[in-house]
Parts: sequence; structure tokens; C-alpha cells
Amino acid sequence: MLRSRPQPRARRLAAVLVTAALAAALSGVAPAAAGRKPMPLAPSQRSAAAANRQVAAALKANPGSRRITLTSVLLAPGVVMTVPGPVTAGATMTVPVRGGRQVTVAAADTSCASGWLCMWQHIYRAGAKLAFYYCNTQNLGNYYISSGNSWRDDVSSIWNHQTGGVVSYFYDWKGLGYVRVGSLSAGNYLQDLTRDRAADGGNWNDRIDQVSVC
Repeated sequence: MLRSRPQPRARRLAAVLVTAALAAALSGVAPAAAGRKPMPLAPSQRSAAAANRQVAAALKANPGSRRITLTSVLLAPGVVMTVPGPVTAGATMTVPVRGGRQVTVAAADTSCASGWLCMWQHIYRAGAKLAFYYCNTQNLGNYYISSGNSWRDDVSSIWNHQTGGVVSYFYDWKGLGYVRVGSLSAGNYLQDLTRDRAADGGNWNDRIDQVSVC
């Protein structure tokens, strides 16, 4: 009577692996992928994703605007909005201005290029930034951070980086007209408007509706 030989250990192990692979194939789940969680985004990727969402919201809310960098939108000639994002402190960008010209300015959301008046949503240059290049009067209600959220009553930090000793004036709409709440000479900044007394009393945080750039 012949007895069957016991299978070598290696052959039995191979058979087990083949059986497991076949079962996995039939179930549609690869053994290595089963139960695996999605890889979390790196901080820079999360920052870029947030910047993309904010820029998309700004483009939708400001008809005729266009994106000029990952974090910046050209709202009008000489008017640029920049949102927080993964941009190094010394980075620059090229901004189209009138007459087909271009100027090079700081790209980081916390910077302000020479020759510009910059304003931020939040204190200490945080949040979105709105920057003006030309000497004119600007109604902040014409520019939107997102749908239904204009720049009116939404400025908490200012840097006047213009030159030549010019002065910028800031106004609040009082129902019967604009009332000046403050001014800022070129070369100066106000980091926290909650601490700055307005010309008509109180502070002038989240009160600016109109700006005379210079």
C-alpha cells in the first residue's frame, strides 16, 4: 500500500498564499489596500487648497476679475486682492496696470510693495489683503472678498507704503454722507485699528467704507 508523501512546508505555504490572493481578487479588495486610510494632506497642500477656494470665491464675486498668481486676483487696474497661501516672504509677482504696463510687487499676503497702499481684513496683517496702486478715491463696496462679503467695514490693519510724503484718508458712511475716521502718511502703518482712535470718536476698526488713496 502506497502512502502519499507529505507536502514540503514551502509548497503548503505557497498554496495558502495563492488561495488568499484568489479570495482577495474575487472580493475586489487587494490585501495591501484593505482598511488603508487616505494619506493626510501636508500643511502646504492644505494651505494651497484653502487659497484655491478663496481665490475661486473672489473670482465669482468680482465679475471681470482674473487670477494672476496662486493667491492673487486682479480686481481692476491697479487693484489687487491677495489671500493667505503658500508663498514665501520674498516672492514677487507681475501686476498689469494701465497703458499695457506691468509692475513687480510683493506676492506674500503679509507684504506691501513700495508705491502701494495695502489693507488687511484682520489685525497684524492677517487675512485677505487689498492693495491700491493709483491715486484716486475708492469705494470698498465695489470689491468683494466673497459673494455677499464686500470690503466695506472689513479692514483692521493698514500699511501705507507709498512714497513722496502723500497721505491716505479713510471714511465711514454715516447715512447722510462720508465722515473721515482717520488718515495715514506714506511710510507708516497701523497694525491694529481696534487700538487707534477715530477722528469722530471710538476706534476705526471695521469701519472703513471709502479710501482716498492719495
